[in-house]
Amino acid sequence: MDNKFCFNLDKVLKKYNIIPQGIIHIGAHLGEESKLYNSYNLKNKTIWIEANPDLIDKLKKNVNNDIVINEAVSNKEELCKFYITKADGLPDNKQSSSLKEMDFHLIAHPNVSVSDIIDVNTITMSNLIKKYNIDINNYDFLNIDIQGSELDVLESFNNSLENIKSMYIEINTKSLYKDIPLVEDLDEFLNNKGFKRVETSIHKFAGWGQGFYIKN
Repeated sequence: MDNKFCFNLDKVLKKYNIIPQGIIHIGAHLGEESKLYNSYNLKNKTIWIEANPDLIDKLKKNVNNDIVINEAVSNKEELCKFYITKADGLPDNKQSSSLKEMDFHLIAHPNVSVSDIIDVNTITMSNLIKKYNIDINNYDFLNIDIQGSELDVLESFNNSLENIKSMYIEINTKSLYKDIPLVEDLDEFLNNKGFKRVETSIHKFAGWGQGFYIKN
């Protein structure tokens, strides 16, 4: 999605004196944040997870030697439809792709449409951590941008979420995709895990934006 409505992640990290020790980025797209992460000396300390197999080769080139994982993360393990999108005039922009069908998104961003639907096998984060032998103790920051499935991913961490100290998550105040949780649902779940939303940026008409959460 168009990032001009997003707050500056670098400024927010500095505002709260946060220096990530390791990052798990779910919904990597093409690794647009790689330069920022590297400025925190996080080269080779970032895991990029992306569901769209067509983006993986280019993602790997963009993030150098970081770990890249082609998996669709959810709170259940099953065969699902993955909706790949395109944006008029921006052939590489597939940032609206999702496990969820578009709803209000069709009105908010009429230049974005579904270009393909593929089958993917979803995996929980707790099982992904085991499958790829990830030492979760090395990662304390989450960036999740997966178009409506953010709460599904958080739920799938189980106890592994205890290692995370802060997170930057896409939030929604409107149902851009069908049957998605809204920001108050994320707040409730994360408050119960000890997190508080301290920064918010919302596209008022479209109803999507970013939330920055810190563990109390």
